[in-house]
Amino acid sequence: MKIKGFTPIFDSLAKKYDPYTALVYGKIWRICDWSELGVCTMSNEKIAEQLGLSEKTIRRKKETLAEDGLIRVVGSTGSTDTVTTCHDVVMRMELDYTPDSGDESVDFQSRTPDGESYKDSNKIEDKILRNVIAIEEGQKLSSAIQDDFRKWLGLTPNWDTKTNQANYQFFRERYQAGETAQQFKEWWVAEDWRGVEGQMPSFNNVREMWGQAFLEKKNPLAMSAIERGANKVY
Repeated sequence: MKIKGFTPIFDSLAKKYDPYTALVYGKIWRICDWSELGVCTMSNEKIAEQLGLSEKTIRRKKETLAEDGLIRVVGSTGSTDTVTTCHDVVMRMELDYTPDSGDESVDFQSRTPDGESYKDSNKIEDKILRNVIAIEEGQKLSSAIQDDFRKWLGLTPNWDTKTNQANYQFFRERYQAGETAQQFKEWWVAEDWRGVEGQMPSFNNVREMWGQAFLEKKNPLAMSAIERGANKVY
């Protein structure tokens, strides 16, 4: 039998709540600990499956942890929450915990991946805050892209597919560079040479011709008449 992976359980949480609450926190904590942004985006169903608990139990335990400030939910889509943990709160609880006779002492000098001590609560809280801000800004940009595609291009693609996740990253980078769906539409409408006057672009049209549109907006002479003809969409 292969034993793969582990989920830590903090004694202080098991003592204050119950082993299941501590188990759910441990799962979220471990994912956050390895995440580049310090967050957990695993769905409730997946957490329940891996821990052998019901999805209802996962939701209830997460609500308890959030109410007590042990985790912070910074976004939610369906049954998937974007969660970050508050390390300093747990560590203060651990410091208040007195091991029973025979228990091994807890190593309070454990480190984050960045080498920071969990006891340095100010640094940890600042890091969590930066991550939360980055996530919130990313969510706002995602909403802006989806709203713009619907408003200006009449497109509502499924962004959750593997291919469109890669496309989203492309559009995200282009939006951060100041390019928008509104500007693309202005270019599309102005380019009568395509022979599709009045026709809205497909999602593939937008993805394939986005770079061309903004190259021409920056340098109208960038493409010759021959190149224009060779790139018609029929």
